[in-house]
Amino acid sequence: MSISLSVVLFLSALWGRIEGTARVASRHQHFLQEGEKREGHRQTQGQRFSLTRSDCDSFYTHYYCEENSWHLAKSFLERTKAQGGTAGSLDREPEQGFVAFISNPQKETPIWAERGAGKDSPVLWDYHVIFLTKSEHTPSEEERKGATEVSKVSNVFDLDSTTPFPSSFSQWYEESCGSHRKEISAGRYPPRDFRVVSAESFVNCFASPDPAVTRL
Repeated sequence: MSISLSVVLFLSALWGRIEGTARVASRHQHFLQEGEKREGHRQTQGQRFSLTRSDCDSFYTHYYCEENSWHLAKSFLERTKAQGGTAGSLDREPEQGFVAFISNPQKETPIWAERGAGKDSPVLWDYHVIFLTKSEHTPSEEERKGATEVSKVSNVFDLDSTTPFPSSFSQWYEESCGSHRKEISAGRYPPRDFRVVSAESFVNCFASPDPAVTRL
């Protein structure tokens, strides 16, 4: 499995203290494999944020990815507050929420595995928005077998996608943005940009033309 430099930079924004832009560029590896390896820890920390698609029926609107992500981020922050946490910033916390804007200079950003397209065809977004969570899991003594490490797990909540809800970041990226796609390999579309902001910043600052959202 291969991975582009942009994804490495994108994830450094999640793991570090960065709100910045990560540009898709050359090919590299590692995180996708690491994400798959860590996926087995996904349900081991009981309080981790999770929703089903049916939980989102009250607000989901097809092709309104910003509004959908706003509601997901708001639900995340409310759940965290109810549990006595302060997630949503870029500080190290048990679980954090983020919103990622994905676009390119051409304003034609291909995303595969979308509900609005055929199996092998992308939806061309001028920009697409997804909600993500990042959490850390400290393995038990039995799990780590003497090694001391903290597993970093990221999940994507994309209501417009046909990938599982939520998906591990590695699965979502491979199915939605994978560099194996011939259109990408042929250089048909410019590289993608990932702009990452905290859930809290997005919920507090987001303005939408949808009155149902701007009113909230």
